[in-house]
Amino acid sequence: MIRINLLASQDDRIAHGNAGWPAGSAVVGGTAAMAAVLVLTVWWIWALEAERAEVATAMAGAGATLRSLAPAVDQVRAAEALQADLQGLVDLIEDLHVRRKTAARMLDRLSGVLPDDLWFSEVREDGAGVLVLGHAATLEGVSGYVAALEAADALDLLVELVDSQRGEWFDGRDIVSFELRVSLPAPGARP
Repeated sequence: MIRINLLASQDDRIAHGNAGWPAGSAVVGGTAAMAAVLVLTVWWIWALEAERAEVATAMAGAGATLRSLAPAVDQVRAAEALQADLQGLVDLIEDLHVRRKTAARMLDRLSGVLPDDLWFSEVREDGAGVLVLGHAATLEGVSGYVAALEAADALDLLVELVDSQRGEWFDGRDIVSFELRVSLPAPGARP
C-alpha cells in the first residue's frame, strides 16, 4: 500500500521556503512592478493630454475655417437659387418659342383652306385650342370650311363648330357669323 503524507514536517517547510528567492525580494519586485505601472500610467495620461491639446487646436482651426467659408457657402447657395430661377426662365422661353411656332403653324393651316367667301374677324389662343370668330356669305361656306379643315390630310386638328348665326350685313345682305374651336397639336407632334 502507498501512503502519502500531505503534511510536511517542519524541516521540510524551512528547506523549501527559502529555496528560490532571497528574503524581501517579493516586496521589492511588487514595488518595482507598481512603480512601473505608475510610470506608464503617468506617461499615458501625459500622452492623452498632448493629443487632446492637438485635437482642440485642430478643432479650433476647423471652426475658423468654417466661419471663413460661410460667406462662400452663402454665395454658392445664392448662385444655385439664381441658376434655378434662370432655368425656369429658360424653360418658359422655350415653351413660348414652341407655342409661337405652333400658333404660327395653326394660323397658316387655318388660312390655307380658307375659301373666298369666308373671312376671320378674330383668332385667339384659348387654353388647349384656338378660337376662330368669322363671317361667311352662306352657311354652306362655313360647313365647307369646317369640312376642309377636317379633311386636310396633313392636319391633325379637331374642329368644333361652337356657334353660327344668320344675320344681316351693313348693306342689307345676309351674312353668317360663326365661332369655331380648333384643337392645337401637341408640341412635338407632326406639323
